[in-house]
Amino acid sequence: MTTLKIKFAAQANPLTGLPGNNSIRTFVEKLIDINRDFACVYLDLDNFKAYNDYYGFCKGDDVLKRTADLIAEVFKNSSIGYVGHIGGDDFFSVIHPEEIEGLCAVFIREFDDIASTFYAESDARNGYIEILDRNGEKSKFPLMTVSLAVVASQENTRFRSFFEIGAVAAAEVKKKAKAMSGSVFVIDRRKR
Repeated sequence: MTTLKIKFAAQANPLTGLPGNNSIRTFVEKLIDINRDFACVYLDLDNFKAYNDYYGFCKGDDVLKRTADLIAEVFKNSSIGYVGHIGGDDFFSVIHPEEIEGLCAVFIREFDDIASTFYAESDARNGYIEILDRNGEKSKFPLMTVSLAVVASQENTRFRSFFEIGAVAAAEVKKKAKAMSGSVFVIDRRKR
């Protein structure tokens, strides 16, 4: 038991304590192997880098910890209920496909309810922070929102590997979600 705890702790994200990449991959691959229906939710904070640059990494770490706590609180209500921290402002959850819309909507509502509390009162009231962008130009960055990219592995949409899931969710669906304004979730509904 001690060996397993040490192994899990070594693979956990040091900031949030959530399982990291290797644990996430192992968990998902087991579901693929047993042919179980599941959905992967990639969660990414929008405008986090601007926030981190403006308020500093200590405040940024607080946002990541509070976000991790909220993810665990909401998505652990799933019949599968697995949550992980990919790294930085990217998180991951595995839930049952029938729970996608309900849990994603609850998470977005809860996140949007607390997002303004991360900011100074004047910034929250303005709805943005103003900092230098990558080109050295002063730019307004809206308050943080969250983008959720969701892919399901079930009857007509079975995935064969964790890497296939990552390619579809991270590369394609996440890109669509991040292109939309505000907190959103986008579900990949293509047949495979």
